[in-house]
Amino acid sequence: MGPHLSIALIFASILCVLPAWAGLENPSRGSIKSGVGLVSGWVCDADELEVSFNGGPRQFVPYGSERLDTRGTCGDTDNGFGLLWNYNELGDGRHNVALYVDGMFESQVFFEVQTLGTNFLQGVTGQGTLTLSDGKQVTVEWEESTQGFTITDYTPSRELPPPPATSGVGQFVGTWRFTNSRTTQTYRFGECPANTVVKPCVADVPQRTYLWPTYLFSGLGSLGHSYYLADVERSVCRVWLFYEPDGNRVSGHYGEAYGDCLSRSAIDSIAEDLTYERYPTTGTRSSQSATSPATTLEAPHPPVTAETQEALEQAIEDSLFLLMQ
Repeated sequence: MGPHLSIALIFASILCVLPAWAGLENPSRGSIKSGVGLVSGWVCDADELEVSFNGGPRQFVPYGSERLDTRGTCGDTDNGFGLLWNYNELGDGRHNVALYVDGMFESQVFFEVQTLGTNFLQGVTGQGTLTLSDGKQVTVEWEESTQGFTITDYTPSRELPPPPATSGVGQFVGTWRFTNSRTTQTYRFGECPANTVVKPCVADVPQRTYLWPTYLFSGLGSLGHSYYLADVERSVCRVWLFYEPDGNRVSGHYGEAYGDCLSRSAIDSIAEDLTYERYPTTGTRSSQSATSPATTLEAPHPPVTAETQEALEQAIEDSLFLLMQ
């Protein structure tokens, strides 16, 4: 193991041991914002919270709303914070917001803003119908006070029938939508091309995205997952590890990195995201051909050792190399 990898593992282990005591959740990193919305999250203990946009003046943030989901981390529940903010005031483009706790910098996120050409659009109306990836028909209407669209009606989607019996990667044939706190992606999986080097697999060829059983890559199954999905077409390298599907649903974990998929820093970042389960993911199928129900595996994970991390990183590197050829 090289010195750089050793340092990365030590640093990641320290971060894993130290408990998180604050979270800036909205806007999320890399998200696109518009209209009137919240800057929100949670902090276990503070006297005063402030945020600053793009290094500008700090804004006081109301703090102390109930967050039941923080009891396990904080020991109490009055940890939420939220600031109502017109993101249009920032203008189109890339921005950042920094959170300060009792005057000390805590964290920051970068995000994008898209306006309608003005800070506050007035005197217009409009509505339309959208189709979600799960088949729901949603009617939305323009709301001036929030500078955005609000849902006024929806038609429930038609439930898919139970999938026919099959096993392995064939369970993923069809259209899937995978969602977590970092991203939402939709893929349409079919059989892999005949010239695919590593099989069995399914693929969304136009998006250069492949899904394999983890046993094909030594190390990828070491965390208790059964399937491995890699997407390297865009400037973001996306990797998922999934358990066995349960009919038209699946769960797992996600990792990502920007830039060169084969760089050491990208592979380290993806492996750490997966190892420490930073982005739990759910998947739902909206259309199908030949798939099967199966019992979701919730296998206990083995200890995260240096050997486990190194094997995972090597497996990710090997598989991404195949896709980049």
